[in-house]
Amino acid sequence: MTPPPPIQALYDGNDDRSKSFRAKTRVYNAANAFTSLGATLDTRVLSGRGPTSFTIHGELRHRTRSLMPLPNQEASYAQLYIYDPNSALDIRNRRNPKLRRDVLGTIQDSLLQVNPFVGKFHQAHAILNQLAEREQTLPAHLHYSPSTDRRRYNLPTADEIAVIIPGDGTKASGLRDIILHRRGNNGLMRINECHPAYLPLHYVLLFPQGELGWGPDFKQWDVSNDEASTDRLTKLQFYSHRLFERRIEYSTILRGGKLFQEFLVDAWASTEQNRLTFYKMNQGKLRVELYEDLKDIGPDELGPN
Repeated sequence: MTPPPPIQALYDGNDDRSKSFRAKTRVYNAANAFTSLGATLDTRVLSGRGPTSFTIHGELRHRTRSLMPLPNQEASYAQLYIYDPNSALDIRNRRNPKLRRDVLGTIQDSLLQVNPFVGKFHQAHAILNQLAEREQTLPAHLHYSPSTDRRRYNLPTADEIAVIIPGDGTKASGLRDIILHRRGNNGLMRINECHPAYLPLHYVLLFPQGELGWGPDFKQWDVSNDEASTDRLTKLQFYSHRLFERRIEYSTILRGGKLFQEFLVDAWASTEQNRLTFYKMNQGKLRVELYEDLKDIGPDELGPN
């Protein structure tokens, strides 16, 4: 999806503002993201000569914290979208003195206008405030409920993510829900990489309009019959589709520079984590299938070796 004109101008322009933006896309993105990224950078690669690369060692995580900071603690990430925009811009600028304030302002203003998750977090904050007035401390959930009408061009949207309070007994929660607390010492909450909001909540400069990422219920499209297939769309297939360059489509991802590098590493890491989780949860089934294959071969076909 084409980004809003002010952000597209930063990607394509030749002025000083655009050059600053493209040189530091990772930092500008982190300054405006709803979630933080946790990873251990591989310094063995980073300290060498050659082109700059984004290389990690071990696991990669997207994390969020409560919607309001603790007393004497400065707001960050999604908390800044609850604040007055001028105050939020001051904090972003103070925490990132090497970034241009005017570019930060352009990005913030654009996201406040077009990103649907701004409204989701405001809604969650309002609901949790009402509960706090009644001395209830239930968390809010960002719950993904896929549309039952998944036709060819009816792609998943942020409208399918609802703010719910499962603890009141009226809504069912999901294992992958993003859990939001109003305030408290809950620490950093990890976001499941299978939640469709995993990508847009962090990569706000690649998905400024909140386009959803991969979900485990996604199906392949049967082109010959022009309908959804019964075959599941794997995460690897999803990323392969998103990374393919199309002349008729403006590819924000491929223009991301160093943020594009981070996105590629994230795509690989989340795909591998998803694959390893599948192996972990299906050990019994995998062992049975292996045993069945050995039975089908039979001793006469194994040979002397």
